Amino acid sequence: MQRRHWGTFPFGALISIALAAVVFAGIWMPELSHWYVRPAAISNSLLQAARRAPERRILDEVAAMQAQGFSWGMHGVAPEVLSALDAMLPDALKTRLPAARAAFAARSERVWGTARAGAARTPIPDFVE
Repeated sequence: MQRRHWGTFPFGALISIALAAVVFAGIWMPELSHWYVRPAAISNSLLQAARRAPERRILDEVAAMQAQGFSWGMHGVAPEVLSALDAMLPDALKTRLPAARAAFAARSERVWGTARAGAARTPIPDFVE
């Protein structure tokens, strides 16, 4: 009996490609199905709710967080620079800044022992020559 390579049989190449596809699918399909996330169904009511402005309390909370960040960034900046910056800030932020700066100064004194800082007009601190 003569032995032949199985790829020489009729449809041998097709069988080998199909076998490779089955092995590939057997390895990757469980992984891909595990990580697949179905898209959420978007309804008309969901779209209408997303188009409305956020609630006032959410906007107030965001403005308070911005004021905390600005108070940290304003520490050690010259007063004339702060007055120029004050002209650019929105009113919602301007009203919260004094309380946020006082809270930052109190925390600095509690943590570092002082809230004293220079008055820089440039990104280079005034004590660096």
